[in-house]
Amino acid sequence: MTARRALALLAGLALGPAPGCLHISGSVTPPPEPSPPPREKFASLPSRPGEVVRANPTAPPPAELPATVSRRPTPPPDREAAPPADPPASAAITAVKADRTEPAQLPLPALNPRPVTADPPLLAAFRAYVENRPEEALRHLDGLDRVNQELALRLLPLLARVGQPTPAAADPAEVGLMADQFQGLADRLGARAPLSVEVLALCGREPRGFGDYHPRPLTDPYRPGDRTFLYLELKHVACDPGPRGEGYLTRVEVTFEVRDSHGRLVEQADPANFQRRVTAVKVPHVQATRSPVRDYFRSYGVAVPPHAGVYTITAEVREPGTGRVARSRPVEFRVAGQ
Repeated sequence: MTARRALALLAGLALGPAPGCLHISGSVTPPPEPSPPPREKFASLPSRPGEVVRANPTAPPPAELPATVSRRPTPPPDREAAPPADPPASAAITAVKADRTEPAQLPLPALNPRPVTADPPLLAAFRAYVENRPEEALRHLDGLDRVNQELALRLLPLLARVGQPTPAAADPAEVGLMADQFQGLADRLGARAPLSVEVLALCGREPRGFGDYHPRPLTDPYRPGDRTFLYLELKHVACDPGPRGEGYLTRVEVTFEVRDSHGRLVEQADPANFQRRVTAVKVPHVQATRSPVRDYFRSYGVAVPPHAGVYTITAEVREPGTGRVARSRPVEFRVAGQ
C-alpha cells in the first residue's frame, strides 16, 4: 500500500502542478488596447470653387506592371534562332480581315450573259407596224419570199386590229373591211393547202348548184341501163389570174372509174365520143370567172352498168397548174336484175 502511494506521488511530481490547482494572488491588470489607426478620408469637400480634391490622397501610387516575360527559351549563342512558324490559314485570314478598313467581299462566280438575238422578221415587222413605222416594217419583210410577203402584209393589219379593245363595237364598215381581208388571206392560204374532194354523191335528180343536191339512198337500187347524176364538190381549188390580168381561171381534170364487186373496171361511154368505150372517163375543165372561185362543184350524167350487181365509183381530180392531186372515197351503188 505504501509502495503504491509512493508511485502516485512520483507521477504527480513528474507532471507538474495541475491547472485547477493554480492560485494567483493580487489583481491582474490587462494590457492597454492599441489605438485604432487614423481613418482615411475617401473624399473631402472642396473648400473653394475650382479646387481639385483627390479621391484617396493617402493611397500609394500604382506600381509599374512587370514586363511580360516570354516563355520561349533563349537559343544558345552558337546557333541561329529558328524563324517563327507560319500562322495557320485561319489566323492569316483573320489578320487580313483585321487590317482591312472595308469588309471583305466574297468573289462572285462569272456569269455568262445571254447573247442578244434579233427578233424574227415577222415579229420585227409587226412591232414596227403597230408603232406607226410602216416603211421599217416593209424592210423587215424583204427577206421573205413573195408569197410569204403577201401573206404578212395581209396579216399585219388584222393582228393590229384584233389587239385593240372592244372589237365588237367597231364601225360596221371597218368590220366588213376586216372580213374581206380575212377572206383574201384564206384564199391565199387555200391555194397552198392540199386539194381535196369534199363530196361525191350519186343523185336522184340533177343538182342545181353548190351544195344543192339530193343523194340517192343505197336502198333504192338502179335498173340496168338507167341514167343517174354525179355531184362533185372540191375544196382548196386554185384560182389564178387571167392572162391579161382580168378575171380568174380555174383548171382541173376529173377522172371517173367504175368497178364491180370483184374490183374489175367497168367500161363506160367516152363523153367526147359516145361510140367509144373506155375504162376511165376523163373530163377537163377550164372555167373563167370575174371573181375568185371559192365554191367549186361539178355535176355529170352517168350511165348505169347493164348488169345487176354491186358497184363503186371513184373520182380523181388533178390541177395542171399546181400538180396537186385528190382522190375521193368509193361510193357504192347497186343495180337490180330485170
